[in-house]
Amino acid sequence: CVGVTANSPITALKMPVAFVLGGLDFPHINARSRLLRDMVAAELIEIADAAHLPSFERPDAFNDFVRGWLARHTADHVLRAGG
Repeated sequence: CVGVTANSPITALKMPVAFVLGGLDFPHINARSRLLRDMVAAELIEIADAAHLPSFERPDAFNDFVRGWLARHTADHVLRAGG
């Protein structure tokens, strides 16, 4: 993103962003992460029966989400690029 620096708030990002939360993670982490729902291009999934490492605790659910997200956003990128 043009004009976004390392010191910019994460909400300044305009490109697609995915966040995966474990529903059993520490409450302060989940509370902070839920604020990201307001990002323009963010998609957030909460895996209810996982804690801090959903990719290890529920790899099936994590991988399903990531595969679907990548498929949707790769298709979008290719269509916008005219490919």
